[in-house]
This record gives sequence, C-alpha cells and structure tokens, in this order.
Amino acid sequence: QVTFITAYLPGDNIGIAGNDTWIMQLWRLHRRQGLDKPNPRLLMWKALESFILSLQSRGDLIVLMMDANGTFNDGELSMNRLRTICNLKDPHEIWNDGPPMPSYARGSQKIDFILVSDAILSTGALVGAGTLALHHGIFSDHTLLFIDLDEHRLLRAASSKIMSPHGRLLNSKNK
Repeated sequence: QVTFITAYLPGDNIGIAGNDTWIMQLWRLHRRQGLDKPNPRLLMWKALESFILSLQSRGDLIVLMMDANGTFNDGELSMNRLRTICNLKDPHEIWNDGPPMPSYARGSQKIDFILVSDAILSTGALVGAGTLALHHGIFSDHTLLFIDLDEHRLLRAASSKIMSPHGRLLNSKNK
C-alpha cells in the first residue's frame, strides 16, 4: 500500500507571527493543554515522524509532500533527520543534476520537499521529477514540485479502469 501524506510544518516565528496565524493557534492550543513553553514546530515534527514510522511498521510505502519551512540541515528539525529516521529519499536529488533550486520566492534555499520510501525507488516506479518555475502551474510564493510515478511498477498490478461518472455511487448530485 502507498500512503500519500501532505504536510505543512509551521515556521519558527512565535515572536513575530500574527495572532491568527496557524502557529499561534497551535501555540494557544498547547498552552491550554498545559504546556508551559510550547514549541508547535517541534511538536508537529515529532508527530509527523511518529505517524510515518507507524505507517511503515504496517508495511506502507510513503510519499511525503511537505512545506517544511526549513532546509535539509536545520538541526533537530532538519529534513536530513527525517530522511534518516524514516528511510526516505528525495527523488529530485536522484533525478536532477546540480544543487537544489530555491523553492520559495523570498528565500534562497529549498524548503519544500517530496520524499519517498526507498522501496518506491527500487521498483523503478519513479520515471520523472522536477520543479516548475515560480507562478507556473499555480500562483503561489512557492514553486511547484512534482514526481511522476509509473503505477504499474509502483502497485505491481494492472491498473483499474476509471469508472464512468454514470456508474459511480458518489457524484455531484448527492446531497
């Protein structure tokens, strides 16, 4: 089974974050839960590590797509640590030559990632990986990262045909 995870890790900006930002909402929630000096970024990081490891323990392959608000080398909260602990690989490093491109308009480093289980790579399922230029494909202050996976190699089974809308049990007319 392949599990696709999308994740957002808040920045480490408690002192300057606006009152309604996600990190401040998490900070207030953790304070109400009795934490004296909550660190939402660290708590989210630990929860993500634990979640991935629990999925892997039951045999799931992982595709993690993440706005990390951090780089491969940010110490305890680095993507390198996550890659090591969860045995994940960056397909962009494998597929593309040269250093990683910045993935954020106001930054000079890569802070967005797609990481995959090593077993996905060993199947030969990765057939492409890349980045679109800023504002191509989506209007965002982040670049669009993508990977291309061959479903036959990934799932080791024939793909099922997409059912016509008429035959689907759930459709836009359901109430």
